[in-house]
Amino acid sequence: QAQAARQAEAMAAMERERAGQRLLQAFAAAPSASYNWRESSTWQNGVIRIHMAHWELKEEHWTQWLHWMQNEWTRRSAEYTWAISTMDLSYNVLTPPAIEKICDFLDGKLVCHSFNFSNTSLCDQGLIRLVLHLASTGVTEHLNISDNKEITFTGVSWLFTILSWHPLYPSLANNKQGRPVYSPLKVKMENLGFETSELNTYLDSNEFKLLCTSVTVGSSFKSQFDGPNPKKHNVVFQLDIGNASESRRILNPYSMVKCSDQSMVMQTPRPFRHNWFARKPTHQRLEPQVVFEDYDLMVITKPPWWHCTNCDHGPEVLRQVHDELDSPNHRKELVEKLLLKPGTAALHDYIILRFGRDPLLAGVLNKEMLWGLIHRLDAGTSGCLLVAKNQEAWEMAKKDCYTQRFVRDYVALVHGSVRLHCRGEYREQHRGLISAAIDRTPYNWKRRVEVTPSGKGEASQTQYECLAEYQSASGFYYTLLHLRLLTGRTHQIRVHCEHIGLPLVGDHEYARGRPPFDPKVKYCQRPFLHKLRFVFPNRRGDPVSILLPLEDQPDLHAVLSQLQLVEVFDCPATAPAAPAAPAAPAGGAAPRSIWHQSSSQRQVFIPSAQIFGPWVAYYTSSSRVHHPSLRCPLSNFNAW
Repeated sequence: QAQAARQAEAMAAMERERAGQRLLQAFAAAPSASYNWRESSTWQNGVIRIHMAHWELKEEHWTQWLHWMQNEWTRRSAEYTWAISTMDLSYNVLTPPAIEKICDFLDGKLVCHSFNFSNTSLCDQGLIRLVLHLASTGVTEHLNISDNKEITFTGVSWLFTILSWHPLYPSLANNKQGRPVYSPLKVKMENLGFETSELNTYLDSNEFKLLCTSVTVGSSFKSQFDGPNPKKHNVVFQLDIGNASESRRILNPYSMVKCSDQSMVMQTPRPFRHNWFARKPTHQRLEPQVVFEDYDLMVITKPPWWHCTNCDHGPEVLRQVHDELDSPNHRKELVEKLLLKPGTAALHDYIILRFGRDPLLAGVLNKEMLWGLIHRLDAGTSGCLLVAKNQEAWEMAKKDCYTQRFVRDYVALVHGSVRLHCRGEYREQHRGLISAAIDRTPYNWKRRVEVTPSGKGEASQTQYECLAEYQSASGFYYTLLHLRLLTGRTHQIRVHCEHIGLPLVGDHEYARGRPPFDPKVKYCQRPFLHKLRFVFPNRRGDPVSILLPLEDQPDLHAVLSQLQLVEVFDCPATAPAAPAAPAAPAGGAAPRSIWHQSSSQRQVFIPSAQIFGPWVAYYTSSSRVHHPSLRCPLSNFNAW
């Protein structure tokens, strides 16, 4: 396990080093040009305004300009903490390498509130890289990508998918009156490489509903919760798609407090492969379930108490599977032993026993390729994992993992209150970025990592937002957090939560600063940490979203049912003045609401995505219906 972790860390470090070397080499090899770069921007009182429209720049010119910007920023960095108010690069040529260089320069140095990339030959690859940068900052308010015919709906679907259910969007800023308001990202997207009708079809689709995001088209949005202490709403996008489009609002019921459209309450999709065993009282853990599969990739759930350690006995298990005398019944017996085993069981053993005879996975079922697993989860963490089915898919998915193309959203219950117990700069910050290097050196003998005051270790970033605050009958405070990983370090969320003074409920390894034992709450026997949402690109580059509801984790759900809701930090665009459960649709059962009454008649807040699942969101336009990589009928992949 330590060797595999060191290998993954080394590969990630090499990738970052290569990116830096490419940028330096590009700077050194940049040709001279007759441009006065001082005219490209104005620097005043900590604000940078970049205005380079119609300069007709090409890729080689961007390298030279970035070299100048780097020197200028270094020279002026002692004066102010600089931020870019406007970056207007319209009517130039922005290739994917140029976008990569621009975003590499901005990452960690500067934030930008407004981008104008209209008529720049921007393509899907460049747009996705730009959106990943927007997701890492959470402050952008305007984005203009009009008149770029190379942008297809794949790029736009990534825009929606990455920024939806984001801890830092919609962005919080002061309006003209100086009051804080949550403002949607204003996206101008006229004349792209697809018809407006395809966008309208997508906005009306079930997949878009599963993003838990609201959109206005051609009109502005004013939240009814604006004020001195505004509530976050879920209107993330304000779209401008041209004068010919009809103004409309697609207001999704973010928290299901009030739902006028019950069409999103549907049956759970059928599994791709049925489980071998039904749950028995003697089982110590649930059997993993396949929730998505195509020719190249497979997503399986990881219930708690399965560990992802690369065990030495994996090859021996594989040898038994390939034994001519081995039978399916014998493999099932071995799987049931894993379900009955006390403590933890090896997920690799389950993968080998369940899929070892599948010829499609023969190329990745080996110790060097981690038995097909692309990433891991801690033994006590529930969620889903991506499994590659062939070597090419494994290499592609590993690259996507190292370049942060995955979206990983978690929900966690922590001890304490942000306004009372957070440390230092995080006190009373209900959402933000935890940026603290993680030192993995002590892991081999202490089984835990550290955040050191010296900043030793690998750069690590976690975005967070408070969903709700609770109080127990004993007066202890708890906070429900939504977290998104920007990096993927060992135990990152657990050590970051401990670092800011809010250790996870049920986590005994990262418990510094934890309050005394609460006699009125029966805790779960594992860290209260669940991977709620996972997004990854398939072979064609389309985003596939997996939503695993918190409600399907009964031990975590039971902890929340013992707590009294004190405050909710967000409100849906469709919320009424007071919470009320939605009425049952005609001819069907009432939809599950985030507002439940426990046995003591107390309100319990569950994250909005819990209503769905498990769900697979996968949008395919009519032009891709017969793509050969689809293993199953299209109906299995559409958003259910």
